[in-house]
Amino acid sequence: MTKTKSATYWMLTGHFSTLALKLAGNLILTRILAPEAFGLMAIANVTLLGLTMLSEVGLKQNVIQTNKALDNSYLNTIWTMQLIKGLIVAAIVWSSAAILYLHGHSLGGVYQNELLPYILIILSANPVIWGFETTKTAVANRELELGLISRLTIYSQATGVSVSIICALSGLGIWSLVAGPIASSILRVGLANILLPGKLNRPQLDRDSFTEIFNFGKWVFLGSILTFVVGYGDQLILGGFLNEERMADYAIALFIFGIIRQVASKFANDIALPRLSDAIRKNSEVMRTYYKLRLPVDAFSLVISGTLFVSGSTIIDLLYDDRYSGAGTILSIISVALIAERFALTHSFLLASGNPKLVSVLAGYRAVLLIIGLPSTIMYGSEYYGIVFIATYKLLEIPVLIKVSLKNSIFCWKIEAINLLFWPLGFAIGHFINYAIRFWGVL
Repeated sequence: MTKTKSATYWMLTGHFSTLALKLAGNLILTRILAPEAFGLMAIANVTLLGLTMLSEVGLKQNVIQTNKALDNSYLNTIWTMQLIKGLIVAAIVWSSAAILYLHGHSLGGVYQNELLPYILIILSANPVIWGFETTKTAVANRELELGLISRLTIYSQATGVSVSIICALSGLGIWSLVAGPIASSILRVGLANILLPGKLNRPQLDRDSFTEIFNFGKWVFLGSILTFVVGYGDQLILGGFLNEERMADYAIALFIFGIIRQVASKFANDIALPRLSDAIRKNSEVMRTYYKLRLPVDAFSLVISGTLFVSGSTIIDLLYDDRYSGAGTILSIISVALIAERFALTHSFLLASGNPKLVSVLAGYRAVLLIIGLPSTIMYGSEYYGIVFIATYKLLEIPVLIKVSLKNSIFCWKIEAINLLFWPLGFAIGHFINYAIRFWGVL
């Protein structure tokens, strides 16, 4: 088995295992806890994630794509910057919690909930914990040695889900959704430091290393801010319009959708980025490598998009109780966005070729569309049209990505047209799922 195939196997094994654990935990917890808990946690988690991404400077990506020798001073500088970043994020989370505590009552939707500031304060432990993650993880990703990392991720995810379920059964309510992720982070970071091969990091700031990291990271920093707005800004905006129950419907639909989206995203970051970086460094069949990596992502994204478009409501009704039935229509609508998600590998190519500036520009284009379009659509239309906007606005980026791909000689009209046939295949599968479930009388 080649290194790329081995890495893909472990990436998929680890990712699908953790997603299966998350799904199992979600299905169990939705039957124990009230829907309002999931609507509230959706906003708390996306707020924490947003603040984390606002401080992202591409430390892991820098290790993967750099031509510099990975000596101890370079890796220690990466680790020290990562730790400082975690502490800064925690401080910002505390400040945000204080603002919500003092002024949350004047805001709309979920932001008025009095528990939100306290949840954010406890969740602020997570960026500090991840600040201690060893750079041995990034080095292993660079070398496509993902076996042990995948196993550690599975172990930690299983622990987090178990802690959440035990806490929920003990009557801790929404706090069970807080305790699980923290337990998972502690185990994952601790085991990586202990078990991955290589030297442990220590505090160090090497001037030359810092300069290189900063020059690459300044565009990743901007890109991360814009990527967050594009990837998660919808939840922050909807949180100001929807109450906890309606937000719970969106959170459940987005959870199922996110399982699919994360597969494409993880493949782009953990497999495609190092593989394309290697092909570019060697100037070896870059376009062929690009489409070889694109094929499984296109097939997966388009088939699932077509399937969910037809059978989203059926799948939600099958998995969840009647309290979450509203999530089905939302899932069907937002599945259209997977048509655009398959172009994540174009962004990976741009990062691999040392062009994070263009990634930032593209993210800025999407961010402007979302920030202006979504609130306007809801205010002058309805929540339903807002969901339709979320599902379709990323499609407007595709012509830009095609132009960029043509300029970089990594675009083939014939292959693109053939790959689009995966969507009607998913459409047919969706109809089959609906028919089979009705035939067997499951619902």
